[in-house]
Amino acid sequence: MKQHYFVVVLAHSLHGRLRRVHIPHQALYVVLGLALIGSFSMFGAVSSYLRMTWKVANYNTLRTEVDTLRTQYHALQQQNNQKDAQLAELQLLASEVTLALGLKKTLDSSSDIVDEGLLVPLSANPSTSTISSSPPVSPASIEPTPEPGKRIRCRLSGR
Repeated sequence: MKQHYFVVVLAHSLHGRLRRVHIPHQALYVVLGLALIGSFSMFGAVSSYLRMTWKVANYNTLRTEVDTLRTQYHALQQQNNQKDAQLAELQLLASEVTLALGLKKTLDSSSDIVDEGLLVPLSANPSTSTISSSPPVSPASIEPTPEPGKRIRCRLSGR
């Protein structure tokens, strides 16, 4: 004889009665199927949550890298601005020195050679020179300071 159900015997401890419960095979299969579906859905939820936490961790590391790179970029911009300021200061000083030595007529330069004027050699005699009436400056009187970033000072020997 083949039974189409399981028999579960329940014993009540206080009253001492026994009770039999018949559970069909199909109900057991439904419960096992629902448990399998539940385990798959729990596995999917846990794996999705783990993937999401992994992405958040990667995003946080990328954000800290971006912040670090941004601060390095700002520091490099400041260094570049300082170097540009030093370069402009040195260019201005160089043009002042060339003006003081009599190598150039004016302090500001032009991009067109026609605007520069005639090319006239300078004479060694300061009285006939059209550039300046001060005595000539020897290159030995120019003393650069040893510290970088400071202005180079030029001392004229006639003053």
